[in-house]
Amino acid sequence: MISLLLLACGSQSYEPTRIDSLQVVAVRLDRPELRAGEVTAISSHIANPDELAVEVLTWTCLQVEVEGEGCVEAQAWSSPSDWISLSTLEGSTAFARREVPEELDEVFAAVGSSFELPLYVLACETGACPIIEEARAALDQGVVSERLQQALRAPEAWLQKLDPDRTSLTVRLVRISDSSESNLNENPTFEARFAEADEPLIEGRAGSLVDLSFLTSDPNFESVYLYSFTTIGRFAERRVKAESQIVRTWLELPPNEGEGQVWVVFDDRDGGIAVYSQEVSVTQ
Repeated sequence: MISLLLLACGSQSYEPTRIDSLQVVAVRLDRPELRAGEVTAISSHIANPDELAVEVLTWTCLQVEVEGEGCVEAQAWSSPSDWISLSTLEGSTAFARREVPEELDEVFAAVGSSFELPLYVLACETGACPIIEEARAALDQGVVSERLQQALRAPEAWLQKLDPDRTSLTVRLVRISDSSESNLNENPTFEARFAEADEPLIEGRAGSLVDLSFLTSDPNFESVYLYSFTTIGRFAERRVKAESQIVRTWLELPPNEGEGQVWVVFDDRDGGIAVYSQEVSVTQ
């Protein structure tokens, strides 16, 4: 997954793990690799430490020469709602659904037996992103204008004009395979191994360490990496590689009381992602 809005990196190694403003942390697909005609559920995990009213715009835009300069979806799907969706946060997650068109023979002929489809997720404070209003109008009217299609195709053109504390845009690539390919990628699995795993929230004293250990594996025998993020305290390392299916990280709680949330993202770097998320309460 490629983040278009990255957290600022400083000299201290833990800073990239701390989230201080609206941020799309991870986008999980169930399933991460698809054939023509298949459906995937999209879960966008979003940090919202300022508790903003947030809307989430999700879309895909495939660009191939046979379809000119627009998004293939504008021709392959019958309705904008088939490739553009708007949702709100449910807790810290936004949900969407996507179905791959049945007829992709011309696309496969142009790009080969498989291709990577860009999937964009934009989290935005209500009223801060004009493109969301344009997308809402397109969904209501059932028509995507050329102007909107170009904006969805090249978000870098308007992204720089938005307030980075009120918006976050992430794009990940979804692999679409020809039906002749039988072995599709699956998401990693994990099992939390620490004492607080089954509690409704993680509780710890100010200044203490919380040990987060997991048993993890990937059905496709890929190496699994753990990426940690938090809105409270800090992690010493952003990325940790699982060794013998065991992976551990430590959350250092802040010196003062407070509440926040952590996300642990398990990534096989081949499209498969799993996400552990938990609320955190810090006491004296």
